[in-house]
Amino acid sequence: MIPVISKPNISLRRAVVADAMQISALHGACFSRGWSVEELRTLLQQPNTNAALAESSERPGSIIGMVIMRVAGGEAEILVLATDPCHERRGIAQSLLSHACRNATYLGAFTLFLEVSSENIAARALYEKCKFEEIGRRQNYYGHKTKVDAIILRHFLKAKVDVLPLNP
Repeated sequence: MIPVISKPNISLRRAVVADAMQISALHGACFSRGWSVEELRTLLQQPNTNAALAESSERPGSIIGMVIMRVAGGEAEILVLATDPCHERRGIAQSLLSHACRNATYLGAFTLFLEVSSENIAARALYEKCKFEEIGRRQNYYGHKTKVDAIILRHFLKAKVDVLPLNP
């Protein structure tokens, strides 16, 4: 299981549709093609979508990280895991990843999948540390001008856990 990092000035909560605007802004700050507010509203309304947000207790209501995943048929897929660039390297992504693993297990998943840019060295190091294994590659998947591979990763989840879902 991925170790839980306790952060005294960070709290996690469940994302709701009303968070779509802030999530879109964070996504746009982290990725070259950010998801629109409408795309996020649609995604967050889907019954198999599960999302958690990291907030700073220093600035209540300020979203500094997120994880969005889908769970179906005994599998979970992380669609996005991101930390505000101003808050990187503080363990926020690992806390969100640990939460996603526990929550996916709670929701009946046995395996967790994700994909990461071959150029995202920091994320790849986190996933390696957390025992994700490379199972495939999508050639030239990311980018418009320069093509970058997507690495497909898998993590086997532990036995079912009893975890209460996050409150909004």
